[in-house]
Amino acid sequence: MMISLDYIESVMQKKRIGLGSAQLSGFSIDSREINQGDCFIAIAGNRSDGHHFLQEAFHCGAVGCLIEEEKIALYENLSESIKNNTWCIPVHDVKKALFLLAEKWRNELKAVVVAITGSVGKTTTKDLLGNILMQSKKRVTIAQGSQNGSIGVPLTLLRARKDDEYLISEIGIQKPGEMEPLAKLIRPNISLITQIGNGQHMEYFRTKENLIFEKMILAKYATEKIVCNDVSIQEKDFVVSSDRVAIYQISKDNFFGYVYAIVDDGQFKKKLTLLSDGKVIYSFSVFSMHSGFIKNIFLAAFTAHLCGIPGEKIESIGERLRPSKERFFPLIDFSGKTIVIEDAFNASYDSFVESITSLEKYNFKKIVLCIGDMRELGEKDEEMHINLVRHIRNTISDSLHAAIIVGKNMRMAFESEFFEVDFSIHFCAGWEEALPFVQSFIGKVDGILLKSARGMGIRNIVPSLGKIIMPLHEWKMSSEKKSNFGDFDICG
Repeated sequence: MMISLDYIESVMQKKRIGLGSAQLSGFSIDSREINQGDCFIAIAGNRSDGHHFLQEAFHCGAVGCLIEEEKIALYENLSESIKNNTWCIPVHDVKKALFLLAEKWRNELKAVVVAITGSVGKTTTKDLLGNILMQSKKRVTIAQGSQNGSIGVPLTLLRARKDDEYLISEIGIQKPGEMEPLAKLIRPNISLITQIGNGQHMEYFRTKENLIFEKMILAKYATEKIVCNDVSIQEKDFVVSSDRVAIYQISKDNFFGYVYAIVDDGQFKKKLTLLSDGKVIYSFSVFSMHSGFIKNIFLAAFTAHLCGIPGEKIESIGERLRPSKERFFPLIDFSGKTIVIEDAFNASYDSFVESITSLEKYNFKKIVLCIGDMRELGEKDEEMHINLVRHIRNTISDSLHAAIIVGKNMRMAFESEFFEVDFSIHFCAGWEEALPFVQSFIGKVDGILLKSARGMGIRNIVPSLGKIIMPLHEWKMSSEKKSNFGDFDICG
């Protein structure tokens, strides 16, 4: 059962206006993403104010809305046909009302709540775990997209149903002080820590130690288990709510009593194995060479095991998991000559290094990098870009055929680190200027990596390439004349 209109009125201690009384089936803060039966929550943001999109929301299927009292005229001025079929609950502060409503609804839920944080891998791990649980026929609510902040976390709670068995949320922060209220709100049974990296959000945290302290607040609110996939987290960083909370901290080859192994398993594959007391719990192969994705799958599979999912079920589902688009997602041109790796969903320093390191594993002889600036690095902006380019120089420079550079910081770093080169460098003002260079190399080199911060636009290149490329796993299966294996992307 979902949250009801009467429940919202009771918590808000407000009466609805409008003549509609339809029960809601969900919540949305974006009038462009309304589903039939949604309650539209009008948020006044930095760029736009949801109150100015009430009419659009109702035309798209919203049955009601939550708005601020001082802007009630924007509802009252709508057409009579809209007001006769919808409802509106005016509140003093929409954001505070949303948080309060989520706080009360959390008390009603009986689901096992899993909350995930870290600098990288949050969304991928969330989707992987959610997929395993759903394929195991569990009733699950999963946070949509990357909704992981002060609006997204309450929305995830409100979308949960009373009869859910699991709720999976992710929590992202940008400034000190943001984790405490969200962790207290979500009150996870299980807290997952992916990787806490160098460079991300440093303009506010300044040191990695400060960032670790803030992220680990989520562990403090775990009521049953903490699973940490970052070897750099030390024992002193864990603060638990009680002695009954079990901590599973990764080390070189074990998870406190569990032993694991990750080994090569043929071209483009890794095999993940988990053992306990010498007995294999699960062992399956993953179609990926990206070490970060492998770590995320391992974390999701291990958590699914802690949730009671049988090893054989984890194996059958794990074999079919694929990276999400834009997250080191390998594609190939139809000639089979060039692999294009799409990894432009976002770009912290650590994720960039991870991608370059993973690129080595493909053994490409001719590589083209199409890369752009990282962001949110604060005062270490130039230093981190230079460090990254030094890493490139020290690892794959012998295989570099060309570099297509978008952004002033990446250009500065390349110009300072590569004085004399035997590969071509193309400095571009934006992704549109980079696109023709990428197109010119397809079919002529072994591999092309596309990576930058989301705002740099490099993520637009793959859609612009059209139908000249396809997912690598589909091409391999068709080239090997395999039958349809029923593969699914983790984000659907």
